[in-house]
Amino acid sequence: MEPQEVIVTFLGTDKDGLLHQEIYKIAEIGGSFDFLNAPEEDIYSDNDLKVKYKND
Repeated sequence: MEPQEVIVTFLGTDKDGLLHQEIYKIAEIGGSFDFLNAPEEDIYSDNDLKVKYKND
């Protein structure tokens, strides 16, 4: 199956960030980013940082 182009249009306003919350929820439960949990995706370490920030 060849990749298909999909256009998603959201109608309405984004009062109080609700639209963003809905998009985040879809991404969370949809599985689109599940591949990031794979060990082979951990290709960077703290040694790769150019600037190290300290949490206070």
